Amino acid sequence: MGGLSKRKSGDLLSDLNRRVLVIKDLTTILEKRYPIPNELFASLRSISDGYFARQTAFSEGVKEWSGLFGIIAACTSAIDGYEVVQRNLGERFLKVRFHGEELTEEDELKEGIEAARTVEEGMEEEIREDIAAATAEVVEPFRNGFSVPRLSKTQNESVARYARLAAHARHHVKRVTFHHTPLTSPDVERPGRISKQLAVLVQCNAALRKHSTIGQVEMDVMRRVAFDCIPKDRGVVLRTITKASGRMGLADLSRETGLYKSTLSTFILPDLEAGHVIGSVGDNPHVVYEIEPEYAKLVKEVRFK
Repeated sequence: MGGLSKRKSGDLLSDLNRRVLVIKDLTTILEKRYPIPNELFASLRSISDGYFARQTAFSEGVKEWSGLFGIIAACTSAIDGYEVVQRNLGERFLKVRFHGEELTEEDELKEGIEAARTVEEGMEEEIREDIAAATAEVVEPFRNGFSVPRLSKTQNESVARYARLAAHARHHVKRVTFHHTPLTSPDVERPGRISKQLAVLVQCNAALRKHSTIGQVEMDVMRRVAFDCIPKDRGVVLRTITKASGRMGLADLSRETGLYKSTLSTFILPDLEAGHVIGSVGDNPHVVYEIEPEYAKLVKEVRFK
């Protein structure tokens, strides 16, 4: 938000109302020095609620903004390493991860050659134009408005269940710096806001597909996105335990997930237990971890392809 009182002030917010802001690489923002990322995310929390106010040095009094716009940000997996981001953005934002199969050495080589060829032949601008044209083709029919189908009672209940799973599995745990002991009991977010976001996702997805009713395709997307909101390593653990009939020991978990036993036993498993997503039975070194039945059923229904 610009500080000048005149309209031409570099005021980005005024230009964004009822539009979509696309950030091509959020990683560059995450890597900036404190407190820049924190200040930005604090502003985004207010903006996402439709209102923002700022005391500026040049304008008279407080400058205010109200409106609505969407944000789509691309990022590398580095975002999972910034716990402060998870806490500061919280339930206001959804994540979509790419669950592709691991490439073979031959496929990686082909991909590298193809990428080099696009640069050598000057195809990057052509690719950008193709992406812009494809995006416009999707968006253009909806410029004059569109009808949004309603969720049934059963679909609403399903959205609420997945919102609860995401909320309990992605909560932030504050720890003592040196020996990683949790400082307090985790403050699990209420699932209301993420439930609302998932419901809007389902409705808009159906509208974009020009469906008059919400079907299996839209609900499958909702399930995947809800699960994607869970930190990556926690999600891997939940999927692995679920595939093993809901029960697994530490050694088996480490072998199947590729995660170190110390990482699992110090961070991931205690965090999931604190959120009451999993439980444990037995004593060391024979502890068995079990995913709660209600959550195991939800994880089984998630389709990643």
